[in-house]
Amino acid sequence: MRPEQTILFSDLDGTLFDSMGRVGQRNREAIARYLAAGGRFALSTGRAPLNALRFIGDVPTNAPSVVFNGAGVYDFSTRQYGFLRHLDKEKTFPLFRWALDSIPDLDLQIYTDTQILYVTPLERAHPGFLEIHQPTRYVPLEELWDAPVVKALLLPGQAHGLAALGEKLRPAAAGSFDLKLGAVLLGTPVRYYEMMPLDATKGAALRALRGQRALQGRTVLAAGDYWNDLELMQEADVAVAPANAIPEIRALSRFTVCSNDEGVIADIVERVIPQL
Repeated sequence: MRPEQTILFSDLDGTLFDSMGRVGQRNREAIARYLAAGGRFALSTGRAPLNALRFIGDVPTNAPSVVFNGAGVYDFSTRQYGFLRHLDKEKTFPLFRWALDSIPDLDLQIYTDTQILYVTPLERAHPGFLEIHQPTRYVPLEELWDAPVVKALLLPGQAHGLAALGEKLRPAAAGSFDLKLGAVLLGTPVRYYEMMPLDATKGAALRALRGQRALQGRTVLAAGDYWNDLELMQEADVAVAPANAIPEIRALSRFTVCSNDEGVIADIVERVIPQL
């Protein structure tokens, strides 16, 4: 298959990014060749657009990307949203207030359409977690009532733990929002809960994009490594997993390529697409 017959959606952390959160030179060169040959390249990430831009730098995209783990679609070339879904604040803000009052070592991040905002003090935030969620600033919860809240991340410290937080959040989630476990590697895995609009997934966002001109007539490839990529991989025509992906993602993928430290996108451009 030729590049001009395809579109490739790439996850960021654990896929396009290496273990240091960078886009390696091999991937950069492969993306440039792929675009020059007529391919379309887009992102599929849990990150907010401005946060993603901080890390991808000048890596180009030429098709609408999936952001906020599927709560939004964003065009990085025009800096405009195709769509964006929001949390129900009547149902989620009481839980935020409970968490702030009950968990003294909590990191609570609120995502709007334009910002990542901490409603817990920045000076007590997990340093690695804070570093990768930039740009950010502290804002009291009460000042966010009129803001368009897209999702929230809740990271409890060791004194409270995920189990107790989950016991409170899971019953409240039914019919109100989706609650998902997330993890990021910061030396050791750091786990947190993510509150999302109902039925907002990367796969649902890709289905919504299927009718757009950028995808029409093209075979959709998707690359990802973790649970939040599962629905995206299932929705794509061709799923590709890096060698470092969790077993469940590798099991449903048609191809497994090198690890994220070796150039996942380059392997797809050089090895996978020519085989299709």
